[in-house]
Amino acid sequence: MSPTTVLQRAATGLPVRYRATFESVAPWLAASLILVVAHFLAGLVWRKAMLVSAIGIGGQALIMGHYAVHQARLYRQKRGLWLLLSTAMLFWALAYAAIFMLRDVLFADDTRALIDSVLFMARGAALLLIVTSGIDEDSDSRTWRLDIAQAGIYIAAIGLLMLGSPWAENDPLPAERAHSIRVIQNVALALLAAGVALLRHDRPDAAFFWPVAAMLLAYVASSTFVNQVFIISWDLPAGSSLFVLSALPMLVFFVARGLPPPALPKRLSRLCIPVGLIAPATLPAATLVIVLTERLRGDPVGPALGIAALLLYGWRMVSIQLRHRRSIDELAAAHSHAAGLSLIDPLTTLGNRRSFERALAMTSVATTSAGDSEPVTLLMIDADWFKAYNDSLGHGAGDMALRRIAAALSDCAPPDSAIARLGGEEFAILARISDPDAGARLGERVRSAVASLDIAHARSPLGRLTVSVGVATQAAGNPEALMAAADRALYAAKHSGRNRVCVAESDALAA
Repeated sequence: MSPTTVLQRAATGLPVRYRATFESVAPWLAASLILVVAHFLAGLVWRKAMLVSAIGIGGQALIMGHYAVHQARLYRQKRGLWLLLSTAMLFWALAYAAIFMLRDVLFADDTRALIDSVLFMARGAALLLIVTSGIDEDSDSRTWRLDIAQAGIYIAAIGLLMLGSPWAENDPLPAERAHSIRVIQNVALALLAAGVALLRHDRPDAAFFWPVAAMLLAYVASSTFVNQVFIISWDLPAGSSLFVLSALPMLVFFVARGLPPPALPKRLSRLCIPVGLIAPATLPAATLVIVLTERLRGDPVGPALGIAALLLYGWRMVSIQLRHRRSIDELAAAHSHAAGLSLIDPLTTLGNRRSFERALAMTSVATTSAGDSEPVTLLMIDADWFKAYNDSLGHGAGDMALRRIAAALSDCAPPDSAIARLGGEEFAILARISDPDAGARLGERVRSAVASLDIAHARSPLGRLTVSVGVATQAAGNPEALMAAADRALYAAKHSGRNRVCVAESDALAA
């Protein structure tokens, strides 16, 4: 049974939605584990052979780089990020080759440090672009250009720090000092990656960012332990099997990629919000502080890089805030538009029942200058024998008739009236009319206007489409009583032969 099969069978214990992801990463995880075992066994036999560690650890980076290329082919949306990751892994592998193969073969320590620093810069720039892409969910080409510019400042600062400045006539740093500076840079990059992973923990792309963060954090931990314990304290030979611990970052990446992102407590999730404000400048700022204090105190290039970093950081933050402001404005406009649509009947473009109920409720708080409730008149209007009209001519003709009735109501209603289609063939007009006789005249005007449309209705005794109208006027500020009275008046108009107006009696309007 192959290691890949073993891992895929182990994945059966995972939840179904994560099983496919773990199975997809299983071949590379199996290859990485096989290389770990081979590295360990070879280290037991050839303890002083630097080639063992170079192949064992560099091979891990190449396996991960191959996986990144494979993912770039599968996921076009994240292709650029996966290709950047594969590039970083290539430089990572070359860095291990430089550390273990070139130290005592071709170069002195200081020159080896220079080569290692160049490879470190190339790897760090790719990883920096990967991590900063996760700071802002809506990153566009302009934000990417700012990120690339910040990566350029990062490379320039590291280059001046480690390789020396031609303006200040500084020489490259010695190997030991260059290594300590790289440790600081690795810690800064790992913390930045962890912050971005926290920021993206509840987003779909968390499955990309949190394995990268886990890998960088594991690299900081493993490299610190290897250097402080295995190299400095124990002085192990370069091919020792214990150097297999340096493969931990790649193994952690594959395991993290195959498992779901960890769920964060709500309190910790709240801490993720400030990350987007400070994360973009974390790594360049750390680099520039070191540059300005270590090497470039009398060199104008250092301050220039510091000013450029601050300007880029400010520009990036302003562009994000402006875009968020536009998004908020667009969201508010969309919400306002949606709210307006929710109050409109799509067929007739009159108000719908919700808008009518809102207008009716406002009558209970409307008052005159004397403090009394403001009188209003409500007209309930219903098309006569409309179901028969729909059944005989179809819903298309029925919809056209309703639109024509709605237009007639709009022409008849006084200004500032609330006109609504309550549903089906039922309409309402709420007008600020205090005189019951004026309300009755408005009802008659509506009835006459619809009748004059002369819409043929073969199944109506009148031969055309007509409406019945119930009218109620009230000054007591009781919308429920007003609507009930108008409904009773409409019911009376229907049972009196239709195509007529009935006015509610005053006693029916008692609050």
